[in-house]
Amino acid sequence: MQKWEIAVKNKSHVLFGEGKAASRGKRVLFAAVILASACATAFAALEKDEAEAIRKLLRETPNPQVKVDWENYVFSSSRGPQDSYAYTKDMLEFTKGVTLIGNLPHRHAKELGPTPLCMGLEGSQSYFLGERKTIELMAAAGVKQARLMMTWDKYEKEPGVYDFAWIDSMLDACEANGVQAWLTLGGTPWFYIPGCDAKGTITNYVEGATLEGAILADDAKYNVRKVVTRRVELGRESAYFHRVMPQYLKAVSALARHVKGRVRHFEYNNEVEACFRRNGEDAWHAVGTDAAAQAMVACFTEVRRAVAAEIPEAEFSASFCALSSAHLPCLARHGFGEILDVYNYHGYERNPEAMVEESIAQAKALFRRKDGTEPRVMMGESGRATGPSGRFSTHTEYGQAKFTARRVLNDLYNGCQTIALFNVGSPHYGYFNPATHEPKLGYYVVQGLGWLLDGLKPAPQYYVRFNTLGRQEFTPQMPYTCSKRVAFDRKGVPVIALWTPEHLDINQQRIDGRLLIVTDGLREHLLPNPVVIDPIRRKVWDASGLVYRNPQGDDEFRAFPLMDYPLIVTDLAVFRDFTRP
Repeated sequence: MQKWEIAVKNKSHVLFGEGKAASRGKRVLFAAVILASACATAFAALEKDEAEAIRKLLRETPNPQVKVDWENYVFSSSRGPQDSYAYTKDMLEFTKGVTLIGNLPHRHAKELGPTPLCMGLEGSQSYFLGERKTIELMAAAGVKQARLMMTWDKYEKEPGVYDFAWIDSMLDACEANGVQAWLTLGGTPWFYIPGCDAKGTITNYVEGATLEGAILADDAKYNVRKVVTRRVELGRESAYFHRVMPQYLKAVSALARHVKGRVRHFEYNNEVEACFRRNGEDAWHAVGTDAAAQAMVACFTEVRRAVAAEIPEAEFSASFCALSSAHLPCLARHGFGEILDVYNYHGYERNPEAMVEESIAQAKALFRRKDGTEPRVMMGESGRATGPSGRFSTHTEYGQAKFTARRVLNDLYNGCQTIALFNVGSPHYGYFNPATHEPKLGYYVVQGLGWLLDGLKPAPQYYVRFNTLGRQEFTPQMPYTCSKRVAFDRKGVPVIALWTPEHLDINQQRIDGRLLIVTDGLREHLLPNPVVIDPIRRKVWDASGLVYRNPQGDDEFRAFPLMDYPLIVTDLAVFRDFTRP
């Protein structure tokens, strides 16, 4: 068994490279966190013995250092293998007033209550670690949900014969590891598509729609007609367009009946803009935007009825690969909101915070039901590659780690009931190195946040504000007004995350500042034992040396470093779960 696997199984924790001294940024941030006394939830301060027990736990947490291949995140490999943080600085290490306590703990999914953290198992049959192994390792990091692509072509291999062996195996693995699965529907078996073979190649296109590479084309030079073949993805072909809805509904009913009691959430179709297709062409181009929306609502209404007949408590979502487009208003116009329980967006923006709030607000307005009910929200797929990808300018494990931390905390604050990490077992988007099979940097971010999400709820009563240090200071305002601040409550303990939503590839330098916390009037300090959590380096720092009582009777954190990934300010009491039965 490899060293890192032993660490996962023994609940040990990973510390990454040590930074070196660096000059501090010239700009100074004034951070004010106003905690409304009327809304603040009081929690009992730790007794001395319990506080020391927690510190002892953190001190004794092992920290095997993780190495990654320098080729993964620089343009030249001439410098050889380097530590994950070889080109970054650990800013807390050089912040006066903070003292390293130890390392961030974690828990297995079986030890946690429900959380939104989800692993995407898209295309999982080709995973180099194997599906069950991937589930086990992600569950060891505290991931509580799994997305399974259960398209029609996966379980009907010949007409009228259903094979549920794969889904049974996956659900067994999920349940054994404390993970709740949800299913993505859609797709069409090859034998229901005219002119299609088992490999998904169409050689006889019969409807005559204008498809690139799949049409009956005239050869002007020889004046003859010839057939151009086209490969299609069976999991993206729509039963509605292939006029086999009766067969599809029968199959969906059989699937729902088979997984009843094990699965409650169903996704109508993956990325409706791109994956609701006819002969390889998305519906919007094949029949037009409005007609496609009408077809989807008709199709999904029947699917909902078929599943609900077997599982009355089932809930339904449909995912969108764009945060906004003309597709949403068209769907809303045809009554999509009446059959949509959860709005499901996919986030692949270069900055994970980009346009999320606006997208959610638009979806809730468009898909509000006649009775006034708004859809709930989930982030059903998102990721950042550490290998070749057309989406990102550089492909680094550090970039993926920052993306993951920012994605999870920002989406949670925006009310997501599910936050799904894309293709966790794939070579580039996944969280394991395909060459060594060791976890990537992002895996340990997931592991460090997994336990924290248990009971973590958005807490808007904790008002967070940033200002420059001096009122008369003449300085650019964007670093301050665009900073990200999200506040949560975890079982009565305030949890505040702060970062700058800068481009992930820039590795922005720290912005020094002061963090002001207004006390609630019930105690001398709102956070009696303040700590700072670094979710990427997996360190926990005692911040009591940063705090002093200002003349107004409030707590101030001096020289607090703001980074381009979240630093989490909370109380040592947040770790009570690890010392109490």
